[in-house]
Amino acid sequence: MFAILRFMIVLYGLTFTGTVSATPTQLTEAQFAAQITGLPTIVETFDGFPLGFPDSPFTIANGTYTGSPQISFGGWCILSQCMDANFADGIFNGFPAGTKFWSTRIIYASDGDILRVTVSGNSGVLQVDLPPEGWVPAGVFVGFSDSAGLDSIVFQLIQGQVNYSFDNVTTAGAHSVAPPVISVPTLSGWGMILLVTLMALGVYRTLR
Repeated sequence: MFAILRFMIVLYGLTFTGTVSATPTQLTEAQFAAQITGLPTIVETFDGFPLGFPDSPFTIANGTYTGSPQISFGGWCILSQCMDANFADGIFNGFPAGTKFWSTRIIYASDGDILRVTVSGNSGVLQVDLPPEGWVPAGVFVGFSDSAGLDSIVFQLIQGQVNYSFDNVTTAGAHSVAPPVISVPTLSGWGMILLVTLMALGVYRTLR
C-alpha cells in the first residue's frame, strides 16, 4: 500500500502543470480580419467630427481617447479625416463590453518615429515597440487581441520627432454579458483528489 502511495505522489508531481500565464497578442491585418469574421464590429473613421481640437478625454464610436487629439484632413491625411496624436501619449480605453479585438491604421507624416504600444487586457499586459515606418497614405495596420477582454491601448512616441495620426479605429468582440464561469478540477486537482482517496483507503485498511 505504501509503495502505491509513493508511486501516486511521484505521479502527481509529474502531472502537476501549474498556471500558464497568457497575455494579449499582436495580430497581422490578415489574422485580425479572419478572427473578427462574424463578430459585432465598430469602426471609428473620424469623418463625422468637425475639424479642430476636441476636448480630452475624447469620446469616439467605440471608446474614449485621452491625449492631445486633433481632427484633421490634408497634409499626411489625404484620403479621409483622421485624428492627429500631436506627439502626446495617447490612451484608448472605455471599449464596449466584451471587446476582444482592437486595431487602427497609423499614418506617419514622415519616417523616423518609433512608437511603444502598451496593451492591457484581462489576461495580462503586452508591450511592443513598432518599427519605424514612412508615410503610407492608407496608414500602417496595428492590431491586438485578448481572448479574456481588452482594457486599454497606450501609444508613446519614444524616438523621432514626426507627428502621426490614427484612422479606422476598430473594435470587435462579443459585446454581451459573458456566461458564468463554471469551475472544474484541473489535472493537478484530480491528482490531489486521487492521492487523498488512496491515503484514506490505506488508513482504513490499517485500522481494520
